[in-house]
Amino acid sequence: MAGNCSRPAAIPTISKVDCGINLGQIVAVIFQRRQPTAPFATEAALKTKAAWDAFLLALDATRAQKTPEFAGFKIPGSEAVYVGENSNESIDGQGTFVGYNAVKVTGQFQSTPPDIITALRGYEGESAPGLTDGLTAYFITGDRRIVAKKYDGGTSLSGIPVSNFNIGSRNLEGFRTLDSNAFGLTLAPDWDRDLVIVTPSFDPRALLNA
Repeated sequence: MAGNCSRPAAIPTISKVDCGINLGQIVAVIFQRRQPTAPFATEAALKTKAAWDAFLLALDATRAQKTPEFAGFKIPGSEAVYVGENSNESIDGQGTFVGYNAVKVTGQFQSTPPDIITALRGYEGESAPGLTDGLTAYFITGDRRIVAKKYDGGTSLSGIPVSNFNIGSRNLEGFRTLDSNAFGLTLAPDWDRDLVIVTPSFDPRALLNA
């Protein structure tokens, strides 16, 4: 980011790409409050169904809950923010890079019963920005991988911090269509930093809540 005048002796090393990574389609998320310690001490622990069942069945603040599967989940890339661009306020009008914008995620639940939509709306308060124990989310991909994040940059794992979860009213478009409820949430500009993509020993799409 602009303004950092302390630089190493050499520019950063960029490693060779041995294998490309694509997340593909995200079909569900598992919500959990941010925990004071990492929910999963190791990647191996996150791969086990027993560890997940313990969180899904919990009745305390460690509880996790999986959403119904959804469609149209899109995470746009963050966009650079500049000040003074194309004006006399910067040298040659080039502007000064000051960071990135927050990322607005969208998707839609389809044919979802009203009582489940009501339960999902409870996560609007859980995801208010600024909460100490705010909401995190583990993404489940269509090919049955789990996307998590390194806890505070270490080797243990947690969900990805999210905020501003919201879910709209039912959308009906008539004959030969599906009812839907659009939803959204906010990710940090660098939400993909320290991501960990795991193939568990079970089918995460088949996980059931308590």
